[in-house]
Amino acid sequence: MSVDEWRHEERRLMAPLGALEVEDVVRITKDLEDSVGLDCRRYLSLALAVALGLLVFLTPLAFLALPHLLWPEKLQSCGTACEGLFISVAFKLLILLLAVWALFFRPPRAGLPRVFVFRALLAVLVLLFVVSYWLFYGVRILDSQDENYQGIVQYAVSLVDALLFIHYLAIVLLELRQLQPCFSVCVARSTDGEMRHYNLGRLR
Repeated sequence: MSVDEWRHEERRLMAPLGALEVEDVVRITKDLEDSVGLDCRRYLSLALAVALGLLVFLTPLAFLALPHLLWPEKLQSCGTACEGLFISVAFKLLILLLAVWALFFRPPRAGLPRVFVFRALLAVLVLLFVVSYWLFYGVRILDSQDENYQGIVQYAVSLVDALLFIHYLAIVLLELRQLQPCFSVCVARSTDGEMRHYNLGRLR
């Protein structure tokens, strides 16, 4: 059946519903798609994700830089083991950056008007985790002006290790779920009962 026949059939079926024509339905649908709410939701979620990502990636660097900025004369010198920890932090942050980009910043397959629960829970978990690290850092290191710089570097390394572990948890929750719902749309014409199925696959 051609597209023109489908349109003619739609007009014939929609006529008894009142004065609402197919053009009105198309206009209403276009107005809904162009509404500010959908764009606002899309950009707000992206802005929150970018802000959380910047907080996560700048926190270990701030942990390493603040003692040099606030009390550089009191710090003990950083030995070979401490410099090796710098390399470890750098490579782990690079791995975390690439892994977060691959998992979270891909374009979604469908833009649904709902909150993706696992992503929201992971974002809250990461935010609580980073805030708790900042609180401990402020009380135990900034207030006392800790002189052991190697201990501060190890604290930053433990933060990056924990963030990598949370990313592994995100992979399990978001990608390796056991039940993957697949969606299909069935369009049936009421006049002759002809049906067509359109497979949509997974919607996330």
